[in-house]
Amino acid sequence: MKNYTLYLIRHGITQGNLDGKYIGLTDLPLCDEGFYAITRYAHERLYPAVQKVYSSPLKRCLETADIIYPDRYVKQIDNIAECDFGEFEGKTQEELKDLPEYAEWLKGGYEAKAPGGESFGDFTLRCLDGLEEIFKDMMKDQVTKAAVITHGGVIMNVTAFSSIARISSVMSSSPSIADETSSLRFSRLRRYVSRSKSSRSCWSASAPVASIR
Repeated sequence: MKNYTLYLIRHGITQGNLDGKYIGLTDLPLCDEGFYAITRYAHERLYPAVQKVYSSPLKRCLETADIIYPDRYVKQIDNIAECDFGEFEGKTQEELKDLPEYAEWLKGGYEAKAPGGESFGDFTLRCLDGLEEIFKDMMKDQVTKAAVITHGGVIMNVTAFSSIARISSVMSSSPSIADETSSLRFSRLRRYVSRSKSSRSCWSASAPVASIR
């Protein structure tokens, strides 16, 4: 029997974060403050040692991964990119506060989405697809500890449902059995998510490091 552990690490800050803007798929790099903070944390050895690193394809995550794990191969996972905020992308709450569609979006719910953006429900399911891809890759390569460099919204989504923690716990060392177990649990979780009503908290800011076992 093997345990699989994922360390979820939020990227360093960008200028958009400092400006209080909704930054989803906009491909911003780390700002100087974000670069120096991550560099300092890495030098202080605050991040766990891992066998493999997975990352969102966006610059802020790839740059963060390169600072923390310069000697590790980084595999990009498209499905763990941040939520698409559509027409709200790059705007602040102050700029949006008088829009009725913004007020409606803030109410949350599975189908809620910014105009031209991604619904909370679709974002959640996409995150789970990304997580499943990562676990399958870990099992294939016999990796038991890995880091995932991603976004606050993704981290909140994959930790919001307590069932997620059981996906990676004490899974069989046989890849075929583990694969079957993983797929079955993800299938059940997807059905649960599809029936649930997601809240806005599913993509809000998160702690820099979380873990899933």
